[in-house]
Amino acid sequence: MKKLSKPKMIAVATTLTLAAGSASALTSATFNLSGGDSTNYSLLPSSFNLSSGGIDANFAAGSFTSISVSGNTITSASFASDPRIGRYFGGAGVTNSSGEAHWVDGYGRYDFIVMTFSVSVSIAELIFGYYDSSENFRWMYDSSGDGSIGVNDFISNSTNAGSDAKFSEFNPTGILSKVWAVGAFGRYDDWKFKAVTVNYEPSVVPLPATGLLLAGALAGFGAMRRRKTKAA
Repeated sequence: MKKLSKPKMIAVATTLTLAAGSASALTSATFNLSGGDSTNYSLLPSSFNLSSGGIDANFAAGSFTSISVSGNTITSASFASDPRIGRYFGGAGVTNSSGEAHWVDGYGRYDFIVMTFSVSVSIAELIFGYYDSSENFRWMYDSSGDGSIGVNDFISNSTNAGSDAKFSEFNPTGILSKVWAVGAFGRYDDWKFKAVTVNYEPSVVPLPATGLLLAGALAGFGAMRRRKTKAA
């Protein structure tokens, strides 16, 4: 077998190093929000955590008492101070101390669920429970970069998921953010949030590991050279 010259050996080792450091395939993770929580407001949390596919996510209750939108940007918003979140057979819902029903709904307040992920993700699919074809929702993400949902963030147009209660037609597409939300903004919109699937790029191989790969390749070259010198 033909031996590689030193420059070629270095080139091969460098190529392997770069490949190890940059190779990362798009990965999906699905979070199921259904469960069997109490319907007692005082027993419900304001948020809960889930893990899936190697990433973590926090799901928190939110309610706008008022909101103004220009185009697809939230221009002003006031927030309720007491929303809590529960997980039920059909998915997660939002309630408050006034005894509001355990749905995400737009009656009186505009309920929403905030999703905060440990890495930046794009949303691949939303799944709703207790949902019929006449009800709508809006999705939001932290376009302002302040780590929360509110003023100066993106909000979609009112959207109908259809009779199959699944939605994947995001426009614009390919958005990456750590903070997303889905909410009800119409008086007669009410549903449970059952599941969300996200896409993300896993972390690359740490630099020290790739450095060891390169060092190992160069050490191998050195050993081959010493054997060749000794044989001569």
